[in-house]
Amino acid sequence: MVNTFSPAAFNPQQAASGLDGLPVEDKRKLLELVASVNEADEELDLAEDIYLRTVAAALGLSQEEYSDLTLEILGGDELHGFLA
Repeated sequence: MVNTFSPAAFNPQQAASGLDGLPVEDKRKLLELVASVNEADEELDLAEDIYLRTVAAALGLSQEEYSDLTLEILGGDELHGFLA
């Protein structure tokens, strides 16, 4: 099954539709598994972050419930202390 998996064809919204009845804690655990796969290669990847956010939205989680698992994009003003 892993050999035939196509990320481009996978629909997170459709897959998550069957998980509506799960408690928020279980949905969060599922999202933590996605985050651990994202972190496995020890590289920051915006596409993986977008995917994690897509799965979270499909699960019906609010941003507050998963924001600690996502990348934080800093603006120019916020970077001032890092670039000095």
